[in-house]
Amino acid sequence: MVRDLPEEVKPDEFEMQLAVKLDGKVGAKIVELNSGAQLQVTLRWKRR
Repeated sequence: MVRDLPEEVKPDEFEMQLAVKLDGKVGAKIVELNSGAQLQVTLRWKRR
């Protein structure tokens, strides 16, 4: 993706963060499962 950009528009920095959350709960005859994910992408350009 970023590597395919033309050189004049490429960011100086590229950062990607991935967070995954898994929860589980077991009670009397009840099972509950929860999950979630978050992806954060940051591109930075420095003035030249």
